[in-house]
Amino acid sequence: MDSLTAPLTKAAFVTLNMIVPNRLSILIFHRVHATADSIFPSEPDAHGFDRLMRFVAKSFNVITLGDAAAGLAAGRLPSRALVITFDDGYADNAEVAL
Repeated sequence: MDSLTAPLTKAAFVTLNMIVPNRLSILIFHRVHATADSIFPSEPDAHGFDRLMRFVAKSFNVITLGDAAAGLAAGRLPSRALVITFDDGYADNAEVAL
């Protein structure tokens, strides 16, 4: 994120949290490529994924899917709760994303 985008993004999250305080965000990934793949430009590469995860770590409380389900059922999610999921179980999920 550049120096202009980061404060604007943070302000958007703060405002959203005031409007809907007990919400859950979920990031769903299919693949994370080692390098950019022109055939799948919407799927992140390792560098972009790392940048995104650094932003997520600073901006959200990352929790497990099980904790999210329990928190939703009990009406007690942490503020800025977020779950990260991967579908399909491609090897790059463990080899690159992890």
